[in-house]
Amino acid sequence: MNRNHNWHQSPVSFSNHSLFFVVSLTIAIFMLLTFYVVGTYRDFNNIREYFKITEKTGTVAKLDEVLTMSAKMAAATGNLDWEQRYLKYDPELSDAIDEAIAFVGKFCPATHDHGTNIRTANDTLVEMEKRSFDLVRAGQIDAAAALLNSSEYEIWKKTYQKNLDDLSEEMALFVKTECDKYGFSSYVIIILTLMLFLLLAYLFLISIMRRKYGVVIEGMYGKSMQNEQRFRIAAKSVSNLIWEWDIATGKLEWFGDIDGILGYAPGEFHRDLAAWEKIIHADDHDRAMAAVDRSVKHGEDYDETYRVLRKDGGIVFWRNRASVISDRNGNIVKMIGAVSDVTNQKMRDRALTESRDSANASNRLKSEFLANMSHEIRTPMNAVIGFSELLSHEITDKRHREFLDKIVSNGNMLLKLIGDILDLSKIEANRLVLETSPVEIDILLSDVVQSFNPMAEKKGISLALFIPKDIQLITCDEARIRQILYNIIGNAIKYTDKGVVEVRAETTATGEDGSCSLKFTVSDTGRGILSLDQQFIFEPFVTFGKHHAGESTGIGLSIVKRLVDLMGGKTFIESQPGKGTVFTVVIPVTGLAREKNRGNGQ
Repeated sequence: MNRNHNWHQSPVSFSNHSLFFVVSLTIAIFMLLTFYVVGTYRDFNNIREYFKITEKTGTVAKLDEVLTMSAKMAAATGNLDWEQRYLKYDPELSDAIDEAIAFVGKFCPATHDHGTNIRTANDTLVEMEKRSFDLVRAGQIDAAAALLNSSEYEIWKKTYQKNLDDLSEEMALFVKTECDKYGFSSYVIIILTLMLFLLLAYLFLISIMRRKYGVVIEGMYGKSMQNEQRFRIAAKSVSNLIWEWDIATGKLEWFGDIDGILGYAPGEFHRDLAAWEKIIHADDHDRAMAAVDRSVKHGEDYDETYRVLRKDGGIVFWRNRASVISDRNGNIVKMIGAVSDVTNQKMRDRALTESRDSANASNRLKSEFLANMSHEIRTPMNAVIGFSELLSHEITDKRHREFLDKIVSNGNMLLKLIGDILDLSKIEANRLVLETSPVEIDILLSDVVQSFNPMAEKKGISLALFIPKDIQLITCDEARIRQILYNIIGNAIKYTDKGVVEVRAETTATGEDGSCSLKFTVSDTGRGILSLDQQFIFEPFVTFGKHHAGESTGIGLSIVKRLVDLMGGKTFIESQPGKGTVFTVVIPVTGLAREKNRGNGQ
């Protein structure tokens, strides 16, 4: 984007009325020019010195934030690479503080106490931050983080910032006082000059002075704002490069070793937009430059990550963030940004993605293999159990019959385990197909609960079923609903030594198309599950506590979770150790009308 600024001046002609007028006009111009040079010099010098102080304090603030961020990142991540960045910028901050204190002390001695307080606070903060690096190096990351978040650290941080702000405010007040003091005498001179010389000459010359004065002040003001924003960006992001693009001239200025980073000789890399565009990877170029156009057109912040080509052909990833700068008329004239090299992060992300994809592929192959082996694994086990049962009818010896009964019992347990593993593998391999049919859920629940009555009676606990009279007839996969109930109710009885296990069911209509929700709740007064373990309860092959050893393979609830998810439902758990557990399953189903009401609540 190019912007041309045209400044127009109207020529002024003078009449040759008299020698007195010419001499008077010449003297007036000379006196006013002398006033401008002498009178405004001090004002401009004061303002220039103030902006120097602003720039120095801005540098101090920027470097302080860099050191603080480095120490806190090391304490948060345990990565001591941040210490190298800290050690790089620590001497720069110390030198910047010394320069600011010396400069301020010479220009405005009244601010000396603030400079001393800044130095004291900085020394204390540096000592605490270096101590935090020592704690990280010793593996005490929590202690390092606690030190940097301590009240003592925050007090010194506030002391540091307050004295820095007070120093800037006192400098601003000092400059304003000096300007006002001299400004009064300047107006007196102007008034006397106006009384002595022609009004026309005064108005003409003073208009020129005001226009020149305004341009100078606007330029200094704009430069100050640009520096302030540049340092703010640098403080927010510990970046490899900072850049500034003048939209009108096309000049692109880099703050940092841009030549070394891109593999060029010093000064070889051109400082313009065309050179920047040239190093952007072809596949990323249009996206990156379109974002630049949007920022310039709409005043948006720029934040893009793209690939950059080094001179040797190597590729690095840059994250480039920038803001636009406008003049007093609202015209966007500059962009100022910061570049961070995120190549290592991108490489780590890519490696993690490839590793994850490889692991997922391996898991899919395993699951598909087991799912395909369903018949081959179950058939021999069925044969073992079947022939054992036939043999038990032929053998009359009591001891031998006990052996065969144990073979059959353990064979059935092994067959169930194999079935669970194969079901889990089918689900993971997306090979499990749901088969829906009309189901009278009250009858299904009664059958399932009755099958557990002997087990509950043997343990001396109560098993209760509650079904509403108006429970709906639904369409679902009956076999998988039974499998879900068998696993949840079986677990509840298994881990309940006294008290009661309650099973509740209900259907709730959710749509005019007959869709509804089927909700099961199984509660017990058993051992309960620790809150820390509840987040893993549905993971396969996970059991908790030594009292569970040998009682479970940790597959049943995992199958429940996956079957419910496959049906589009939700699974919930609430548990307190020593008080019991409540499992809730909610599954979306299709409700059907009954020909007649049947079934009573139990």
